[in-house]
Amino acid sequence: MSLVPLSGYVRAMAAVTVVNENGIAIQGARVYGAWSGATTDTDNGLTSSTGRVSLSSNTIKRVAGQRFIFTVTNIVLSGCTYDAGANAARSASITG
Repeated sequence: MSLVPLSGYVRAMAAVTVVNENGIAIQGARVYGAWSGATTDTDNGLTSSTGRVSLSSNTIKRVAGQRFIFTVTNIVLSGCTYDAGANAARSASITG
């Protein structure tokens, strides 16, 4: 999680890495997630060759103490089944 300040405004970034049960990065998995807290939004994106995708919240007016929460809601890859219980982390937050 990171914050991107934008001249009186801010947005949060969530970096998600998808690996298989052997810890090998998965390319081309579609990650779905939801933002809550300071803003509400849904996002999705495809993982790169490193198994990573970055998703951003809505840009909002910056107010001290805002908490951005990102939760992975699903991961889709043909021939695979998403197991939320096996996640190292399913949700993360950052306060700005």
